[in-house]
Amino acid sequence: MVPLNRVTRCGRLRGEVIATRCTGTDQSDLHQALKRPKLGLALGAREARGEAMSKPMSRAIKFRDQMLTDLASPLSTLVWNRDDGYARDVEGRIKQAFPFYVDPDAVGFLEEGTRKLTDEDFYHAISALRLPFPSVWLELDFETPEGYLGARQGAIIDVVEDRLRVYPAKLLRLPENTSNTILHSGSEVAFLRDGKIELSDTPAARLLDIVTEGRKGRYRQDLPFDEIIQLDTVQERESEAFGIAVRCVALLLAISGLHKRRDLLEVDDPQPTNKRAAKQYTQRDSVAPSFDLTIIRLGRAGRAQ
Repeated sequence: MVPLNRVTRCGRLRGEVIATRCTGTDQSDLHQALKRPKLGLALGAREARGEAMSKPMSRAIKFRDQMLTDLASPLSTLVWNRDDGYARDVEGRIKQAFPFYVDPDAVGFLEEGTRKLTDEDFYHAISALRLPFPSVWLELDFETPEGYLGARQGAIIDVVEDRLRVYPAKLLRLPENTSNTILHSGSEVAFLRDGKIELSDTPAARLLDIVTEGRKGRYRQDLPFDEIIQLDTVQERESEAFGIAVRCVALLLAISGLHKRRDLLEVDDPQPTNKRAAKQYTQRDSVAPSFDLTIIRLGRAGRAQ
């Protein structure tokens, strides 16, 4: 049984194995997570196996905006037992963030470099990281899971005191009616500057863990919630969140280092939200996000490599 609403402290990045609670059984350190993200999250995984790449979602789809619509709903899975405090916090962080969509070619180029990072490299980069923007929303396409028409992942990343805080999520396109659904993460990940990692439960953890226990045939309505959820279920949930967070932070490290090299990477400063989009939020009695989504593309020299 696993207690709810805990914070798990999981080892150091520098030269130490990340605790099994964070990364699962066959991905016990950060280096493995960087090279082989869990559940095939790296865009290059299928290409490396010689398989066809799945078609990315249309650029017209803005995961950020769909996240904000979801978070404003009382039916969001980040709202639990009518408590919307965490949903409002994530919503506010996303609205203030500089939002970027990283196109597939740029992702491939950047991840060629991140795959070379060692545990030590990643630790030093985190401890010395100075974000080019106060907070960042990153979204990018990833391999489409079987049975879906498209997939994108996103993360809100910001610096809070002594840590780099990451909340990840996924957007999936359903085959039944070609609509999109958001899968919120059950874990938030924090990379501390002293090399430690913390994972904390989000309100979505309850639902995700119950669904997983049901899939494993172990869900029992006659037991209290804290006695239903087994450790392996929590490990799987935290491992997936950790894998997405590592991938997004590694990309952000690469973008931060290259955002002024327009010959390699075209990163324009996000522009204020246009009046038409802002009006739509006003009509819903909501505050508009500060910036429009900006696309990160390869520069001329990057395309030539």
